[in-house]
Amino acid sequence: MVRVFDLGTPGPSGNENDTYVSDDIVYKVNNLLNSGSIIRLLEKVMMHNEIFPYTSYRLYAFTGFDGRSVMPVLCQDLVKNALPAPQIAIDTYMYPMLMVNYFFYSMKLKIQEKYLFTNLA
Repeated sequence: MVRVFDLGTPGPSGNENDTYVSDDIVYKVNNLLNSGSIIRLLEKVMMHNEIFPYTSYRLYAFTGFDGRSVMPVLCQDLVKNALPAPQIAIDTYMYPMLMVNYFFYSMKLKIQEKYLFTNLA
């Protein structure tokens, strides 16, 4: 188990992460509140890394409370002097992925509808 306060300066915390910032790395101690399990968190991390390879996460260590909980510690390279992206840049980047997901979701519904009505007949 890693000692989180040795990772760096405490940064902003949110619903599921406490962050610690060192010179070149951001560490995120994840309490699994949103993902529910380490496996689901790692699936989300893999998806993030596929979509955003230049800001990928790595599993660094585990921390927690002896006998009570285990929390994964993720790390990510610190992007110094980063500026927030304008919404139009985010929308432009994400739009093709949203359309692909919409297409496959629509196809899934059509297939389910076909088999549902076939089975009822």
